[in-house]
Amino acid sequence: MSKKTEIFILLGAYNGEKFIREQVKSIQAQTHKNWRLLIRDDGSGDSTLEIVKRLAQEDERIIVIESGCKNLGTSANFGLLAQNACLMGAKYFCFSDQDDVWQPRKLEAQLSLMVKAESSRNILIPTLLHSDLTVVNKNLDVIHPSYMRFQKVSHESQNPILVLLVQNFVTGCTVMVNRTLIDLALPIPKEAIMHDWWLALCASVWGQIKFLPDSTVHYRQHRNNEMGAKGFWNALNPENSNLRERLRLGAKHFFKIIEQSQALKDRIICKKEPTQNLAMYTTIQFASLWKNESSSIKRTIRMKSLKVHRQYYLAHFLLMLRSLFTVRPSNNSQKSR
Repeated sequence: MSKKTEIFILLGAYNGEKFIREQVKSIQAQTHKNWRLLIRDDGSGDSTLEIVKRLAQEDERIIVIESGCKNLGTSANFGLLAQNACLMGAKYFCFSDQDDVWQPRKLEAQLSLMVKAESSRNILIPTLLHSDLTVVNKNLDVIHPSYMRFQKVSHESQNPILVLLVQNFVTGCTVMVNRTLIDLALPIPKEAIMHDWWLALCASVWGQIKFLPDSTVHYRQHRNNEMGAKGFWNALNPENSNLRERLRLGAKHFFKIIEQSQALKDRIICKKEPTQNLAMYTTIQFASLWKNESSSIKRTIRMKSLKVHRQYYLAHFLLMLRSLFTVRPSNNSQKSR
């Protein structure tokens, strides 16, 4: 059955001419051969679009999605690709970066785990599956064998919503999801910080998240990475200009987390679930804190009582400080963003 199962791979491209051929070749080298690769270029200024069109001419499984909209951004680009895949009847979805290299058994191993995980009592459970990665440089030399240890993050098997509300531990290029989850997650709201984070939140509320501890992707680090592996302690280095930038943008990111949780709360209410599980209750309570509670001390105490936390103690301490000392924006400032 699994060999016949078609998997839709979604690749959002942008100025990827240096590495995109190598990534597509790694997809073509998969042991699971029944796939379709949907690529959409997000308004590149280099030869990316010409490259992927040429690749599509050489392999009928590769489809270039063209639309009049340019520069949608990462999450919206993947959202549009997912919508197109749904129209083509997709049941399983994977997400691909343009500059990584997949290990040959990635699709085979993930599909095997997905099929086992999603079926229960003849009900298809909304399921997200993710894995570890190997961090490599631009020449594919290994920087660290485990991205998750490198970043000091880990998979949460129990009540993942308690972490996901404030920290993402799912990396998009390792993700496989089923159609049941996609139907709940689409459309991806503008408040979603990243598509993988939004999918993980939806899976934690309505379904399940499974983890394959093996590395399935060589996660390439280079100068043009939008989201890269920086290493936890490197990010906190006071001599690192990146730390100063993080501090400058910290409040803005903090409120993006709040806005994302509020979008999830709205989606939960829209679905009109007859009963609330722990994830729904926690989401609604957390998202309401910055609307219903003006006291930063009370907000922080309430967040602690909900057990919402970041995984590493220092990161969690910084989160508590941010909650305590960040002033809630006025309605006018919220509207202006």
